Amino acid sequence: MTLAPRAAAEAAALGAHRQAAQQLQTALRFVAQAPAALAAQLYQDWAYEAGLSVRIDDAVIAARHQAIVLWRGLNRGDKVGHNLRWLSRLHWYRGDGRQAEEYADAAVRELEALPASAELAMAYSVRSQLHMLHDRFDLAIEWGERALALAERVGDLETRVHALNNIGTAQLSATDSDPSGQAKLEQSLQLALAHGYHEHAARAYTNLGEHAVAFKDFALAERVLEEGIAFDRRNDLEVWIHYLVGCQAQLRLEQGRLHEAETMAQRIVAMTTLSAVERLPAMCGLGKAQARLGVGSGTDVLQEALQRALTTAEPQRTVPPRLALVEAAWLAQDTVACVAQLSALAAMTDACLDPWECGELAVWCQRLRMRRGAARARPARQIPEPWAAELRGDP
Repeated sequence: MTLAPRAAAEAAALGAHRQAAQQLQTALRFVAQAPAALAAQLYQDWAYEAGLSVRIDDAVIAARHQAIVLWRGLNRGDKVGHNLRWLSRLHWYRGDGRQAEEYADAAVRELEALPASAELAMAYSVRSQLHMLHDRFDLAIEWGERALALAERVGDLETRVHALNNIGTAQLSATDSDPSGQAKLEQSLQLALAHGYHEHAARAYTNLGEHAVAFKDFALAERVLEEGIAFDRRNDLEVWIHYLVGCQAQLRLEQGRLHEAETMAQRIVAMTTLSAVERLPAMCGLGKAQARLGVGSGTDVLQEALQRALTTAEPQRTVPPRLALVEAAWLAQDTVACVAQLSALAAMTDACLDPWECGELAVWCQRLRMRRGAARARPARQIPEPWAAELRGDP
């Protein structure tokens, strides 16, 4: 009960998160003999390490709930808020957007009832993160700046690293894209690497690499994804590896390397115990590659990806499988299926689509002679040249 948690902390600091989870699992065998505070900390720490290096499953979520019960009994509202925040993140990974937001709000309420703290600053930053993930970019920046201000006040570097990531990603992704966002993302990454915040570094690699793929900056995407996957492997960050390999498969797809994309994505999609968010990039990459190659069951994979994405309520998850299903239906000469997906996409605001997605949607509507409606005749975002050329009649 004493040595195992100490060994776990030393292993985690060195990036051996799987070993840390194993050490804590050993200690939990004797948790019934532990004082309440130690038992709560063991559940909390094991949930964190196992969630990073093993899988996000019911046992990890149950451990967070058990920690909350024990911390409440000890009148430790700060620790309760910490675990509520993590329940938000865990439910997000599992694709449950509604519960993720509910737990994030609960964490803020719990911690705002206490004196200002680093825990409250991080709860604000997680609220910023969820706004960013749902394309509510103005709110993401507002809550991120609130987190930064409080972090500065209480001397909390970790929240600064987290909030810079949120704000930078939101600035890059907003309709009036701010290029300074990349600098904030890179600053977040460098601070995380310098101070041993392994998970925050992984998230920075992910957001920077995913944005580079979406916006066709292939040189940056190649470098960041390769570095990110290597970093995640060195530090037992299994959850992040699976996601980044899916992004790498999408990069190969964009480069026209369809067989490589299919092979990469298949490895991740075959891991059916992974959380919804972990598998989604690979599922979209696999379905699209197979549709283009005319092999496998690409449409079925994309339909499953869409159903999983819809539970997140995040446009960044739902738009890619819908666009991919349009392409798959076009290749299969199924106009009815094309129109069904395009109608769903056309009902969304342009703020929910990045410029490349706006361009692709406009081109598909033109190819199928669908009217997007007067309100959408001129997208709020400038369409990139490859799509703009076809819209001008110069494909």
